[in-house]
Formats: sequence, structure tokens, C-alpha cells
Amino acid sequence: MSSKTEGTLAVSQEKRDLRLSPELSLAVEAASMAAGKSDIALVTVDGEEYYLAYAPMPLLGWSFGTLVKCDTVTAPAEEIGHIVAYEAKAFAASMERRFFENALRTAVLLLIMLLMLVYVSRRAARYFVGPILTLSEGVKEIAKGNLDKKLEVRTGDELEGLADSVNEMTDDLKTYMENYVHATADKERIATELSMAQSIQAGMLPNIFPKFS
Repeated sequence: MSSKTEGTLAVSQEKRDLRLSPELSLAVEAASMAAGKSDIALVTVDGEEYYLAYAPMPLLGWSFGTLVKCDTVTAPAEEIGHIVAYEAKAFAASMERRFFENALRTAVLLLIMLLMLVYVSRRAARYFVGPILTLSEGVKEIAKGNLDKKLEVRTGDELEGLADSVNEMTDDLKTYMENYVHATADKERIATELSMAQSIQAGMLPNIFPKFS
């Protein structure tokens, strides 16, 4: 059953086995669905990337799956990635400006102290900016669809709190997708069982009546 009129998922008179689809990712997951497994995977359908979440329906011997566009899932992570990247650049620029201003002020007093300060300043800049860059790269990877990515930032400040918040967001997103799949599968199962019961009851009613003169 499909609402599509064109493409891989369109209904046609010809039998179509998605396990033989030329799109390898879709074929692999279709085989996994047919085997009664459950998973959340990234697949390509008609040139577009989707998250395919599926789970078996043991009572009916079916497998229920739902496709969600990758952009819909990763949009929040991408937005956070842009914000973190912007803040990281602004923070790095601010740190460099402050360190170089201190270096110029110290140069008036003593050249040797200036050289030492520049060295220490660069080391300190890497120390402060390093966790932000780590956070930025991690968020970019999550935005690409890797919801299993965990950000490891141990600075004991707001950056660590932000990393923990991003980790909680990815966990909540995965949990939401899993709950959504199971809830939808239950609704489909109940609707199918009601339809089958209606057909059985209708079949039990008499449909042959005597002719009237």
C-alpha cells in the first residue's frame, strides 16, 4: 500500500521486491524487515535520504516501517551546529584579540616578557578553544545523521553543560523515533485486526434469500 504514484514506492501491477532494489541501502533494510528484525537506518529512496524506522508485527507476520526525511530529523541538530560554530568563531576571535592586546602592552616594558607572553597566549588559546572545536565538530557529525555520536567535553563549565545537553537531545530524539514507530505499529495492528473481524462477521451473515412472487 502506498500513496506514491511515481518512483520506487509507487503501486504498480507488476510484482516488485524491494530487496532487489538497485538502491543498496533500501535493499539491505528491506531484507532485514522481511527477516523480522527492527532497526532505524539511513536509506536512499529515489535520490533522497530518509530515516527508515521499522519493527515486526508478530501477530500478523508483517513488518511495519515508516520513512522520515533526513532533513526533518537533523534540522534541530544542524541549527545547533550553526549556532555553536558561530559562537566558536566569535570566541576564538575575541580570545586572540585579547591575547594580542596584552602582548602589545607588555612589549613596551620588556621584549623578553613579550615573547614569553605570546608563547603562553597561544598555548592558552588552544586550551580554551580546543573544547569548543571538539563540540563544534561533534555537532556537525550529529547533524549529518549520526545519532549515536556522543560529545566528550570535560571542562567543568558551560561548555560541558552544552555538550551534555546535546547528548541528551540525541538520546531523546532516538527514543522519540522508537516510540513513534511502536505506537504507529500498534495502531496499524489494531486497525487491521478490526478490519479482519468485520470481514469475518460479514461472512457469517446469510446472503441467500427465497424469491418472492
